[in-house]
Amino acid sequence: MPEFLSGASKIKWPQVTHSAESNKCVGRNFGHDSVVCECNSTYCDSVGSVTLPPLGQYSSYLSSMAGSRLESGQGQVQVNSTGAGLRLTVVPYQKYQKIRGFGGAMTDAAAINILSLSAGAQDQLLRQYFSSEGIGYSVVRVPMASCDFSTRLYTYADTPGDYNLNNFTLAPEDVNMKIPLLQRAQALSPRPLSLLASAWSAPAWMKTNDALIGKGSLKGQPGGKEHKTWAQYYIRFLEEYAKYNLTFWALTTGNEPSAGQITNYSFQALGFTPEEQRDWVALDLGPALHASSYPHTHILILDDNRLLLPHWAKVVLNDIHAGRYIHGVAVHWYVDSLVPAEMSLGVTHHLYPDYYLFGTEACAGWNPLDRGVKLGSWDRAEQYAHDIMEDLNHYVVGWTDWNLALDQTGGPNWVKNFVDSPVIVDAKRDVFYKQPTFYSMAHFSKFLWEGSQRVGVSASRETDLEYSAFIRPDGSVVLIILNSRMLGKEDSESQSAAGFVITFLIRIGIIAGMVSPLVEAEPIYQTHACISMSGVAQAAISANDNSCVATRRRSLMFRLTTVNHIGQRVASEPPVAGIAHQPDTVVHRNQSANVHDRGNRPSNSNADCLIHANRSTPSVDIDQRPSSLTSHSEHRNIMENRRGHDLVHVATDAREQPNKQADTARSRSGHSPAQTDDDQTPWLIFNRSPSGLHRRKYASGDGALIADQRKGLAALACPSFARRRLLKDKSTIEFMPTAEQLTATSKA
Repeated sequence: MPEFLSGASKIKWPQVTHSAESNKCVGRNFGHDSVVCECNSTYCDSVGSVTLPPLGQYSSYLSSMAGSRLESGQGQVQVNSTGAGLRLTVVPYQKYQKIRGFGGAMTDAAAINILSLSAGAQDQLLRQYFSSEGIGYSVVRVPMASCDFSTRLYTYADTPGDYNLNNFTLAPEDVNMKIPLLQRAQALSPRPLSLLASAWSAPAWMKTNDALIGKGSLKGQPGGKEHKTWAQYYIRFLEEYAKYNLTFWALTTGNEPSAGQITNYSFQALGFTPEEQRDWVALDLGPALHASSYPHTHILILDDNRLLLPHWAKVVLNDIHAGRYIHGVAVHWYVDSLVPAEMSLGVTHHLYPDYYLFGTEACAGWNPLDRGVKLGSWDRAEQYAHDIMEDLNHYVVGWTDWNLALDQTGGPNWVKNFVDSPVIVDAKRDVFYKQPTFYSMAHFSKFLWEGSQRVGVSASRETDLEYSAFIRPDGSVVLIILNSRMLGKEDSESQSAAGFVITFLIRIGIIAGMVSPLVEAEPIYQTHACISMSGVAQAAISANDNSCVATRRRSLMFRLTTVNHIGQRVASEPPVAGIAHQPDTVVHRNQSANVHDRGNRPSNSNADCLIHANRSTPSVDIDQRPSSLTSHSEHRNIMENRRGHDLVHVATDAREQPNKQADTARSRSGHSPAQTDDDQTPWLIFNRSPSGLHRRKYASGDGALIADQRKGLAALACPSFARRRLLKDKSTIEFMPTAEQLTATSKA
């Protein structure tokens, strides 16, 4: 029987005691493989507010093809594990991305359908999505003007030649429908909603094809009047919505820019190549937003299918002028099956870890072979759960569904591009149906609060189960498991058939004490890696935990010095065989001294490892850097973090000679030119952003060096470094390995 383990504790599932709640799904079968739950103005099923289980126990929430919908259960965590079945072990020290949120889109069509219900049913529907008794949506995508899920074509500035946007005005669809519903949703939500704006098309008079639909892009070039006016259009939108007390967390650079490059495309689109999008952000949108009253609004690029990654990200984010304004990459789920997640999402994350990945659109029923609404389709619920799980397991921080509500035809949609939705409205009966996909969303959105962090999970044997685990801000563990009936059924022995998704909420007191001081063995793209380790903010630490880690095959094993949140050295295991002893090092959070070294430098040059701390080193402003640093792109890659203040410079050729420009950059960042035993010293500088965590890699052949810094405190360890420096707060981490040492590392 499958088991879930955390540390030495286990949970057997799904042998749990299920509650006999009165607030159950009123199921209706429309001839597909499962049921919908019918709701009206006076009744709707709801799991209610979820509370933590007692210490040492867990709660479970099961949805299945057989008709369970967030069916709650509870059980006791067992201390010892004797079962021989599948075991899923949560690895809390393997930490990945933090969750932003989940949600859907308030399109014109969604608003029309919600408002077609009676006032009581409207309130019931909004509560199901946004209240604490509902499924906890925290993100709402808002189209800027019309899209295909509108009843007409319009923009906010349809007066030709209005470059000053004097006639810019919101549409009746905004003022009378979307804005009031967003205000009501916000009033129901226990936390501020994260609003996300996306535009489908610029006004026709700004475009090369003089139309909202079809193949067309902005006239002129980035930096020209059309491009600047289009950037100001975004600012005006933010200003107008702010008058209704609605502010936006983020905006995208435009919905599906690849669609606007397709001849005879059937509905609203604005074409951009990645190069055009890069230059528009750098010259127009970024500066306009930065100079506006909304400089903290995030910019997300792409807003298109992930098959365009990583190429699109490389073109845009490798440019420092565009990259400084950008926070993340927005992806859609369509045609996900054509490209593996690791090749698109994974590679993009590893190349640009400072830019988050966010899912901005998905819907079932879009495929011509499986078109429109299917009431009660469990297959589509599994598709949702699979895609969300796959995205989250590849560094995506949130997932946004498409229309919040549609009618039974999958509309309205002016071009008859009908699709499915988690909520289908039957206005004639004044009811709405919650589809199985609604509950797929709920298994994530209700339990994964903003700030929840994905952690590692290991399985004791191969399995067709899909799973992902998180630690929430309250310290509880969330484990989500999908047993898809479309896959093998080897792990469904405790169910009559496969076809369920289950969420566990676990409260185990020992979890917090077990999180540290363990090495953060997050995998990277290269096979060979030098792993760095951040200090862990935990006081209770097991002294028996191993402080060494082996990277993937053929890699070295390294001695790590770990520190806790008060600067205590917490592990003193013997060095791994073949690696010389490293100096024991303690870095205190409140220190102001420059260097803290214990012991003498080892005589073995392959184990040189010193840590220095300095709080006073200033950051380098991009405008102060010599322009010559941007030349010779084959040797250098200069990037800024998403807020445009911090510098990362990587000399990507191990044979590159330090030059005057490099020395100048180091001197301007508060460092003198490096003094090493080898003139051929590639170097790498990191500046810490307010987010507190950066990872960058330096690759030479098969080798890679990674830096990891969190909350102003880190313990870093890698062999073969002639010098290493750890600086705190807004200062710099500098690595200066010799070329010989890099060669030795890459051959290990």
